[in-house]
Amino acid sequence: METDISSPTKKRFLTRKHLAISLGVIFSIVVLFGVLGYFWLPGFAKTKLEQVLSETLARPVTVQSIDIKPFTLEIAVRGFRIGEKSTVSDQTTFFSFDQLYVDLSAESLIHLAPVVTTISLVAPKIYVTREDKNQFNFSDLIEKFGQTPEEKPQEPKKPTLFSINNISIQNGEITFADRIKNSQQHITAINLSIPFIANFKNVLTNWVEPNLSARINEAPVTLSGKVLPFSDKQEATLSLKLDDIDLTNIDEYSPIPLGIRLLSGKFDSDLLVSFTHVIDEPPNIDLSGQITLKRIQIENRTVEMPYILGVKQFNLKLNEVSFNETKPVKVGTTFESIAITPIGEKQALLSLPKIELDSITVDRARHKIDLGTILLDGINGLIKRQSDGQLELNRMLAVTASSNPMRSEEDKVEKLSKPIQHDVSSIIPIPDKKPDNRIPSLVQTQAREQELVARSVTTIPLPEHKPQIVARPEDTKQPQANMGKMAEETSSQPAPAAEETDQPWAIHIDQIKLSDGTITFEDYTVSKVVPMHINPLNLTVRNIDLSGAQPVELSLQAQVNQQGSVETKGTLAWAPLAADLVLDLKQVDLVPLQGWFGNQLNILLSKGNFSFQGDVKADGEPLKIALQGKAQLANFNVLDKVKLAEQLRWKSIDVTGIQFINEPLQIGMTTIDLTDFFARVILLADGKINLRDLAEANKAEASPVKPESTPVASAPNQTEAQGAANNKAPLPIKIDKVTLKNTHINFTDQFIKPNYRVNLTELKGQVGPLHPGKAGKIDIRGTIDKSAPLQISGTIDPFSEQLSFDIATTVKGIDLPTFSPYSGKYIGHLIEKGKLSVDVNYQIQQGQLTAENKIFLDQLKIGEKVDSPDAVSLPLDLAISLLKNRKGEINLRFPVSGSINDPQFSIGGVVWEAFINLISKALTAPFALLGSFLGDGEELAEITFPSGYATLEPEAINHLQSLAEALIDRPELKLEITGYADPLNDYETLKQVLLDRKVKTQKLSETVNKGQSVDLLDEIKLDDAEYARYLEIVYKASDFEKPKNMIGLSKSLPVEEMKQLILTNTKVSDEALNELAEKRASVVFHWLIEQGGVPSERVFVLGTHLESANAAEKPYSKAAFALK
Repeated sequence: METDISSPTKKRFLTRKHLAISLGVIFSIVVLFGVLGYFWLPGFAKTKLEQVLSETLARPVTVQSIDIKPFTLEIAVRGFRIGEKSTVSDQTTFFSFDQLYVDLSAESLIHLAPVVTTISLVAPKIYVTREDKNQFNFSDLIEKFGQTPEEKPQEPKKPTLFSINNISIQNGEITFADRIKNSQQHITAINLSIPFIANFKNVLTNWVEPNLSARINEAPVTLSGKVLPFSDKQEATLSLKLDDIDLTNIDEYSPIPLGIRLLSGKFDSDLLVSFTHVIDEPPNIDLSGQITLKRIQIENRTVEMPYILGVKQFNLKLNEVSFNETKPVKVGTTFESIAITPIGEKQALLSLPKIELDSITVDRARHKIDLGTILLDGINGLIKRQSDGQLELNRMLAVTASSNPMRSEEDKVEKLSKPIQHDVSSIIPIPDKKPDNRIPSLVQTQAREQELVARSVTTIPLPEHKPQIVARPEDTKQPQANMGKMAEETSSQPAPAAEETDQPWAIHIDQIKLSDGTITFEDYTVSKVVPMHINPLNLTVRNIDLSGAQPVELSLQAQVNQQGSVETKGTLAWAPLAADLVLDLKQVDLVPLQGWFGNQLNILLSKGNFSFQGDVKADGEPLKIALQGKAQLANFNVLDKVKLAEQLRWKSIDVTGIQFINEPLQIGMTTIDLTDFFARVILLADGKINLRDLAEANKAEASPVKPESTPVASAPNQTEAQGAANNKAPLPIKIDKVTLKNTHINFTDQFIKPNYRVNLTELKGQVGPLHPGKAGKIDIRGTIDKSAPLQISGTIDPFSEQLSFDIATTVKGIDLPTFSPYSGKYIGHLIEKGKLSVDVNYQIQQGQLTAENKIFLDQLKIGEKVDSPDAVSLPLDLAISLLKNRKGEINLRFPVSGSINDPQFSIGGVVWEAFINLISKALTAPFALLGSFLGDGEELAEITFPSGYATLEPEAINHLQSLAEALIDRPELKLEITGYADPLNDYETLKQVLLDRKVKTQKLSETVNKGQSVDLLDEIKLDDAEYARYLEIVYKASDFEKPKNMIGLSKSLPVEEMKQLILTNTKVSDEALNELAEKRASVVFHWLIEQGGVPSERVFVLGTHLESANAAEKPYSKAAFALK
């Protein structure tokens, strides 16, 4: 019984004993754990932590204290510091914090997973130093810990559960010091709070709401939102706000080329990032909000004309931005107060109050960008053309040769002295220099990429250069060293349609609208020329396809210098070029634009405007251009650029019915009306026309160097080329009518001294139609010097294969003294008095010129003589006396002819040569000239007599009659008569004449002895009986040996025998011949005075001439004339 009782008691005792022992052990362990945790473990942990970390990091690590509360599972590490390596002297701390506090919850035992109640980090500080070109103060750590061994693929494990609550970082700080650039960046006041992060099942749907704030270089940054990280549908919504981030502090790390510098700029953002990820589906990241750049000023010194770009504010509104390529991106943007100003100048070349783009949609799947309406309000542009002809705009775009200098002398030396290192175990690709803005070739790009791969084992993702090729994220999954191989594989295997990336991007703009713009153009190549102001300028361009394949709708309205206007409407495409535009230009001032023709025209336009109404169409391949409409050049005043003398002026040149087609070339105009046209035409001292020089200002510079003379062998080719030029196709030009109204031409000849001047005034009339193959009529009338009527009429065909015309010109009553400069130069005398009338007719047919010139000079009086080396040596007085009739008139008619295809042909030269020939003929053959006036030819220079006689025959009398008429009609002429006798031709006949005179003398003597009256010897008539009787008397009286009869006496002979013996023994002396010549001159003299009515004081008889003619000449039995 006792045993039974004591047994349970004993059990209870033993149980209690065992429990007490267990509790004692547990208590002892807890006490020991507490004693160790509170007193031994912190010191041990501190020492061990410092030792291990110092050895591992190769840096001094110190811990001020570690507090461990084993019963509450709290741990606090205070005064933690990692120092810099010994090689670093400027900075002693690499990383530090004031306190790290962790509170582990006992619930960890319940959940069998870590549950942290609180984790906080107070005042963490990180000091990052860039020590060298590619070296940081943590580069050795990257090298040591950056490479991880390859892990064998393992089966997916169940995720480890955890719960961390009340995460916070307080007053953190990151300092980045760049010794290369001697700059520092600070991120201060870093405060992070995360309520919890847990993947327990019961909290998977609970939102985590992190909150981060900091100051980047004293600019506030906040990040807040909510995250659902561990549910089947991971979601996050984060709000990022940045305020007044100073971009100049980070500009040097941007990929902006060297020479372009950010002078000022602030960055704001208010972004909302939404993240959604469902298992087995691609994540979806959406971004919305706004990004703002403020007070931006960018200096660009890489161009010939450095400038500053200023933007007051740039807003980028992110409406729908998804990182999923299947979804389009939708954004909008505005620019405010844009200005581009050359450095050193106050006036902006371009300013714009606002640019607004309401919608930008980027469809990455379809490679399409759609832009909505671009609004440009109040643009103000200044276009300057410098004195060297360069536009400032071009200079602002032209990159200088030295736009890529080294950043420093240290970099320069390093670049020149150090070879490229390919076997570097750890290289940090930090920028050595900013690249220039030139686009490298593909070979250079690939070489650079390969170099980077060779030099990079582990890298810090900081930019080294401005990206040359933008890689897609999927491209970065493969090592760059395999890029070539991948390219080969890709090229050999066609990519799936879904991954097609070769499709070009298509950019479409709904509308560009420019309102109330102002453009000012200033041209400094021309001095004192007013600028061109275009204001307002309104431009609307719709339906813009940047590929240029689809035509855009264009509408332009502008006012030019207040009085002119430009309106354009239509469509335009540029790939290929096609246009359909309606143009309406009214009174557009051309004066500000004349500098563009400075190299072609040697003129100064002081006034002039242009108008055009019509349309232009262009399309096709090759391009065909068609233009039609009407145009006007009005109120023009053209000055000589050097002397500023007026050269051209007109009220208006109106052209209607313009039709132009370039292929095949066709030019047509209905009318060309010139109103109040004035031209100053000057023949310069070098023989050129001034108007020709106006259009050849830069001919000497533009003309190529003349080649050396070609060999003679090339002459046939030149002939063929010339023949081809002469047989050119007709010009496809049609002008229905050209009208002149009140036209004036002022002509000055400076080729002679003193200068000759003449004015063609009040010219009016018309020419046309001018069509190839059809001669048009010319009818122009006017006056010369407001006194001499001028008329030009006829036909002309200038556009056929060969020029042809038939033009008659008449001028009446031009005062001749005005031509004294010419008469003084070419004939050595001034003109004192006279008037000139001209009636000329010129014809060109088949390249041949034929012209009839009728010149009428009235009351010409030559003035004093002047010295001129160019004067022809001619007896001018005689010429005028020959030409001038008794009324004081001179009528000249001389034809000219020639081939206009002759390179030496000149109408002026031909006419002058014909005139000189006429004068020379008057002097060398004056009687031929007189004969041409009277129609008798050369015979007036002399008259012939029968051999041995001095009697006038009927033909000679006719010639003397004509000569007398010419002398009477030209009272200033004097005639000289010379009697001639031919010793050969007159000799035998003169013997007979002398014999006849002796026979008649016998009758005369006998009659006188009878006391009868007798006639003159030449009037005595003899019958045959009388002749025989008196001949015998002469025969017997002659002293020569006569035939004898048988008794020695002179025997009687027949008449003919006696006559023959007398003639045989008759000798004709020179005195007889001179007497014959004198008698001949005397006969002419008396006839002209008595029968011809010529005053005796104008006729002179000169001495006689004895001259024998040769066999080829006519006998000199004549009387010759000379005029004085």
